[in-house]
Amino acid sequence: MMTARILAKYQEEDGTNPLAFKEILKYSIFPILIIFKENFSSAFLLAVTIYLMMLVGRVPRRQLLTTLGAAFAVGAIGLITLMSIPESVKDMGRFGSKAITWKHRIVDAFNSKPITAEEYDENENEQRTYSHIAVASSHLIGCGPGNSIQRDFIPHAYSDYIFAVIIEELGLIGATVVLLLYLTLLYSCGKIAKKCDDPYAAFLSMGIGMIIVTQALLHMYISVGNFVTGQPLPLMSQGGTSFLINSVYIGFLLCISRYAKD
Repeated sequence: MMTARILAKYQEEDGTNPLAFKEILKYSIFPILIIFKENFSSAFLLAVTIYLMMLVGRVPRRQLLTTLGAAFAVGAIGLITLMSIPESVKDMGRFGSKAITWKHRIVDAFNSKPITAEEYDENENEQRTYSHIAVASSHLIGCGPGNSIQRDFIPHAYSDYIFAVIIEELGLIGATVVLLLYLTLLYSCGKIAKKCDDPYAAFLSMGIGMIIVTQALLHMYISVGNFVTGQPLPLMSQGGTSFLINSVYIGFLLCISRYAKD
């Protein structure tokens, strides 16, 4: 909401005033760093959404490219640092334990070395293992609604890995329909934004669509890929707080669409 307000405030005929970029950074960096300490994927989603909003908001390209380059540089330095820390760091409190967890997840995600069935530790990789089994056994149609087998074995099957269960039960066709539903939501947000006379309402509509769809795409990638992190599927995963916040998003969209011109 703050990003949308700033973008609307600094709109000019030939684009957005460069001052908008500095003001957005001033208000967004601190919350992102606070969230990063507790949950990297949530901080990443927020940062990506703000960046996309600035891209749509016609923030000068030079500022956006500089930010992207700086993000890659910081990410590379952070990755090198993370991979070089010793295992003993996990005994240095909660953050040390999280750092080692991130290190193991990155190693597992990019480890291309073949592993035999005897070497594979099913208990250590149970989230990824059973979600992959669910996806591999789905085929085109799936086993039918409510007939999932792997939901009894996947940790957080109804929240962080609900998409794997959806694929197992509804198959490739059902997964494609779910993906199209989120893309339709993003398209609808764009249509609402296009009809808005108020730039703040337009940017807010696009921001809501971006954060919901970006989170959904990340969740889908986690469910079928090798990287493990915790992100619910918006409006589908179990969870009171997540569902409440996403319902507020939808309420904002309905409010904006009500006053948008036909």
